[in-house]
Amino acid sequence: ADVDAQPLVSDVSTALTLSAALLLNRLERALTHAAAVAPPGGPAWLLVGDTHSGKTTTTVNLMTAGWEYLSDDHVILSAVPGDARGGVIVEGWPRTFHLDEGWYVGEPGGARIDADPRSLAPTQWRSRAPLGGLLFPTVVGDAPTAIVPLSAADALALALRQSPWLAADRHAAPSVLALLARSARLPAYRLLLGVDSFRDPERLVRCLEPALVQPPRFQLA
Repeated sequence: ADVDAQPLVSDVSTALTLSAALLLNRLERALTHAAAVAPPGGPAWLLVGDTHSGKTTTTVNLMTAGWEYLSDDHVILSAVPGDARGGVIVEGWPRTFHLDEGWYVGEPGGARIDADPRSLAPTQWRSRAPLGGLLFPTVVGDAPTAIVPLSAADALALALRQSPWLAADRHAAPSVLALLARSARLPAYRLLLGVDSFRDPERLVRCLEPALVQPPRFQLA
């Protein structure tokens, strides 16, 4: 019975996600398929990418390094009203993580298992944070983990792929597109994830250090 119910559960989740996205668009907010993490006391960085791009594994890896998390799969973006510097706020939409089963033994396994983020990091959740930049993870296997700078245009094109619902509402689309463009003008990088950093948070943080030197545009009150 549980197996038979899985397609129905998936359909309901998809319908609710789409409904929420369309409602948020009318509020000039953007629901984005992305994780969000933040170094202690720092701004949030989005991990924007398709399913199996490494968002959850990277989130948990950075949580192990002491970073805070907002979500591993969906976030809500909104513009800071009247902020000429282009500030964007990230709000987390937390859920049960779907983590690679091999994370616990340090080797990628491919299959996903449920993991409660509260058991992984009981005190490291943040509900909202200023946006500091965007990372677009891609699994590259045996190649070393690295970051590669992206132009604002390339970052926007990749971000649009993870907010496809804006195309369903032509009245809200211009404001949501402007919000995503504002986000894409922040520092943006491809994050090439090698097996070398699969469960090596120190290596991962070292790879991210060149991106983290950027000061935040603003701080939340």
